[in-house]
Amino acid sequence: MSEKHTPGPWDLWVDKEGAFTIRAEPEDGMVIAKRNVGTNDPAEGIANAHLIAAAPELLEALKSARQFIVNGTEYGYIRMPDKDCPDSAHDTLPKIQAAIAKAEGQ
Repeated sequence: MSEKHTPGPWDLWVDKEGAFTIRAEPEDGMVIAKRNVGTNDPAEGIANAHLIAAAPELLEALKSARQFIVNGTEYGYIRMPDKDCPDSAHDTLPKIQAAIAKAEGQ
């Protein structure tokens, strides 16, 4: 699937009142998101802004992790626990795949 989102990295600018703007690099790049924090919890708003700004890198990291796990299990470098073993490793690849699908609008 080709990328439909604005390519990263994205930068975050916060003004003295706590309003933020997320732009594609370079500095004069496209505005991705803009929000005036207003009377809401400014710390939570800024934390959300950091998460949004990191989205392109997070998506790329998830795709790399997915490929690492798929290749590792296929070529025998990673051995998954037995099916009857209650190990969180069983949920890791499905969670990665679901997050990628959500980020890509699937």
